[in-house]
Amino acid sequence: MNTAIHIAKQIIERVIREGDAISSLKLQKLLYYSHGWTLALEGDGLFSEYIEAWKDGPVHSVYREFSRFSASGIINDDTLQLNNDPILDAVVMTYGGLLASMLRNQTHRESPWLDWYDGTMRQAIPHEAIRNFFLEQRDAPSFPIHQKFLDTWLGTKYGAVYIDTTHFGITDEEYTQTRKELGLA
Repeated sequence: MNTAIHIAKQIIERVIREGDAISSLKLQKLLYYSHGWTLALEGDGLFSEYIEAWKDGPVHSVYREFSRFSASGIINDDTLQLNNDPILDAVVMTYGGLLASMLRNQTHRESPWLDWYDGTMRQAIPHEAIRNFFLEQRDAPSFPIHQKFLDTWLGTKYGAVYIDTTHFGITDEEYTQTRKELGLA
């Protein structure tokens, strides 16, 4: 299992390579989505530390490492070789182009934050609560952005060229069959 700092740096590098800026707030939400989707799709999370429910949504302790950067963007001083991780790739492609405030607002509509935020800071969200939410989204997405993630993830995982937000460069039959094989349809 990787450290959360390593995963955060992988996310930062991916966002920067996509030509976007990444604030500390955006990084927190991308860590949350990366961890949640990994729990649901692979069974284990990206890191063992808990994500906490804060006023601005789910936050990981790596916040302390990156909070010194302004809202305009984190600078990655490390030269990283990106690991092959279709989930991180799909998270950055799906959520990385959104404003941090949009990601915060989205997390405020989701049960892990809604069920565990009690008006105080540092309320740990159990990994099981995050896993259960993302398993529900995997099986029957209730938010269009999560359906877009699943479609993007399938494309990155299986090498299909992503054409738009609703379809890959594969036939409808191949797309439907792949979703069935993965238990997503």
